[in-house]
Amino acid sequence: MMYDNWDHAGGTDALGVVFMLLIMALIITVIVVLVRYSNRVGGDKKEDVIAILEKRFANGEIDKKEFEEKRKILSE
Repeated sequence: MMYDNWDHAGGTDALGVVFMLLIMALIITVIVVLVRYSNRVGGDKKEDVIAILEKRFANGEIDKKEFEEKRKILSE
């Protein structure tokens, strides 16, 4: 006889299947975390641009009319 234990002949055991599922779950978790992190790092570009515009207005680089015009365009 080639196999002493016929339960495992030609197949995988339950521990191997569980281990494979755990590895797949770990890979999926890493992908989800990376996607969420990349979205958070990118931030909201519109808010960033408006904050820069407000800073330029506060520093006197642009006047009120130009500030209002640009803020209206960016808020659309």
